[in-house]
Amino acid sequence: MPPMPKARSKASSRPLQVQARPRREEAQGTPLRQRPNHPQCLAAQEILADRYDVSADVWSATNYKQLRTDALACSRWNRLHPTDAPRKSYLESLLEKEKASSSQSVTS
Repeated sequence: MPPMPKARSKASSRPLQVQARPRREEAQGTPLRQRPNHPQCLAAQEILADRYDVSADVWSATNYKQLRTDALACSRWNRLHPTDAPRKSYLESLLEKEKASSSQSVTS
């Protein structure tokens, strides 16, 4: 029997994470990417910045199914427990943090 695989680190098991930040402070776009199109997303980030003066974060989405499963589970839990504090999916919590940090940088 083959040996058990080593446990992945928590960071590598996240289905969505920021891969490249824009050169400017304000992010106005957010391309999602999977492994095969990484160079194209980085090239698009450069084109948006150079030609159109639009900065963008590049996010790496490694597992769309996991993101969907987590979102559906949170949605179901919230429907079944309407009196409890609502749960947020991993995606919602990430985007909420990004929205908060981008609004702080715009107002600063």
